[in-house]
Amino acid sequence: MHDQARPTPWMRVGIVSLAAATLLSTRAAAQPPGMWGRARDACNAAAARAGYLILRRDRESLQGSVYAFPLHVRRGNDEANVICRYDGARRLVDLPGFERSGTAAGRLETQDQRAQRRCEDFVNSAPGYRVLSVGPATRKGNLWDVSLSVRRHGRDGVPITCRFNPYSNRLSIRR
Repeated sequence: MHDQARPTPWMRVGIVSLAAATLLSTRAAAQPPGMWGRARDACNAAAARAGYLILRRDRESLQGSVYAFPLHVRRGNDEANVICRYDGARRLVDLPGFERSGTAAGRLETQDQRAQRRCEDFVNSAPGYRVLSVGPATRKGNLWDVSLSVRRHGRDGVPITCRFNPYSNRLSIRR
């Protein structure tokens, strides 16, 4: 009777296989630690180039391929809370309030510049549209509206608005 209570060798193999599959599936979903370091280093370098002294770091997060680093910083006598975002797929650093320029860690651009660039690229990729000029980006809550003048089906100067949601990376054309 004691022998019947002991698991058979096939049962042991099944349990071990199930445990290994569970461990492998959770390991594949985890983000490599090197990417966190690369993203953190890029944001640190961007803050240093911008003249920021980092006073405090808050909870870091990852959504898709975008790493977010909330920081409490000082520049001169002014203190502010900023969020540095690093897009690991495109290697783009987004630190609010700074001009766009090429750097070793990525490109720096303000949120309104990013909205203008994304909208211009989006409209140019739409069939029948060609951007002639890009207007200012205005913020509406969490969304950015960019006014554009386009050539549409042979007519020049057609005004449209592009709406950009930086949190979901979604764009839409409003006529």
